[in-house]
Amino acid sequence: GRPVVVLLHELTEYEGGDWSILPALPHLFATYGQLASWFIFVEEETRLRGLLCSRGAHRYPEHEEWFLGRGLHDDGASIIHHYAFSEDPSSFTYPDPSAGWAVSKPLLKRLAVRLQHESLKSDFTIDLHHEIALYVWEEGNGPKLTAVPEFCSQMRDNCATSFTTSCLTAYVLSTPFFSPDST
Repeated sequence: GRPVVVLLHELTEYEGGDWSILPALPHLFATYGQLASWFIFVEEETRLRGLLCSRGAHRYPEHEEWFLGRGLHDDGASIIHHYAFSEDPSSFTYPDPSAGWAVSKPLLKRLAVRLQHESLKSDFTIDLHHEIALYVWEEGNGPKLTAVPEFCSQMRDNCATSFTTSCLTAYVLSTPFFSPDST
């Protein structure tokens, strides 16, 4: 079927802020868990190519827990990440927000149940994507991010996602654009 687009800032059924992803996961699973096998999270300026998203996801069994995306890692110990993995910063990857990231339904279900039974350690977020990766990984009990070449920050032929910094470019590609002087 057609993908469903949910804008987090329009959700009012959950507490935790309009821009936090983790508190929204129980709502997303309860509302869309029967409709979808994969949940893809992207930034406002990330472009999706649906067919390639679907092809990329088919390599990963949807009945297993998967955390997919384009991985980033720290080159050195980072104060913003509370010096996590300071002995080997490249051993832990987190999703590139501009490329987007995805979780399988089984992983979303586990995270949603966990969030319903335990409160988050903090009510604010410094680096959302690093904190999500830590939460998913759960001290080694959950999956690490799996790098998927179709998640891209720059457009290439095999990319399911790409990032654009021009709202006008994205607008022109999606709908006809007429300047007031062209009529």
